[in-house]
Amino acid sequence: MNKRTKNKMAMYNSVQLILAQHTSAWSTLSAFSSAVNDFEAKLGEIQDLAYFQNFATVGVSATKNKKRSEVLDKVLVLMNSIKAYAIVSNDFELFEQVKITKTELYRGDLILTLNRLDMILEKAAEHLTALDLYGVDQATIDAMQAERDELEAVCKRPRNAIINRKVLTAEIQLLERDIDAILFFQLDPLAEVLRENQAGFYRAYKAARLVVSLKSGGKRPASPPEPDDGGDPEKPE
Repeated sequence: MNKRTKNKMAMYNSVQLILAQHTSAWSTLSAFSSAVNDFEAKLGEIQDLAYFQNFATVGVSATKNKKRSEVLDKVLVLMNSIKAYAIVSNDFELFEQVKITKTELYRGDLILTLNRLDMILEKAAEHLTALDLYGVDQATIDAMQAERDELEAVCKRPRNAIINRKVLTAEIQLLERDIDAILFFQLDPLAEVLRENQAGFYRAYKAARLVVSLKSGGKRPASPPEPDDGGDPEKPE
C-alpha cells in the first residue's frame, strides 16, 4: 500500500470513528444514514483488500530459497553417484560434465539452475542401467524430475505474487474513488445540513475529513474524487 493510500485510509477510519461516536446526530436524516451505509460497505471492502495486499508476498522468497536448497542437496547425491560411476568406468568426459558444486548450482538465475538439473537428469537416464549398482534407478530419476518441476513452480510464485499485489492495488484505487465520491458528494454536503443543530458533530466530522500525512504529520483538506477517464468525477447513484 502506497503512502497516499495509507494517508487516505487513516482519514477514512477517522471518519468512521466519528460517525460511530455521533450516531444520534445524523441517524434521523435518512439520506445521511443511507450514505453512511454505503461508505461503511465500501470501507469494509477496501480494508479486506488492504489486508490481503499486505500479505500477498509475505514468505514467498523464503519458500523459494528453502526449496532451491532442498532440491540442490538431493541432486548432489545423484551427481555423486554419476561421478563415482564415471571414475570407475574411466568416463572422464561424463565426470567433467557433472563435476558441479552446490555453489555453482546456486549461481545464476533460475533458468541456468534448471538447465543444469536437466543435464544431470539426462546423464542419469543415459547411464541408467550401469547406475543401478550406485543406487540410482528409474524411481530415483522420476523423483528427482518431480523435485525439479516443483522448484520451477515455486520459483515462479514471487512473480505471480507481485502480479496479484498489483491487481489488488488497482482494486483498492477504484474503491478509493468510490469512497471519495460518497464523502464529497453526499456526506460532506449533508454534514452542512446538520451544521447548525449538530455543531459538535459537524466540527468533529470536518476535523476527521482532513488527510493527515503519516510521514510529516501535516494536514490538508480531502480532495474531490479523481475522474475515471479524465472527465468529471462520477457522482454516486
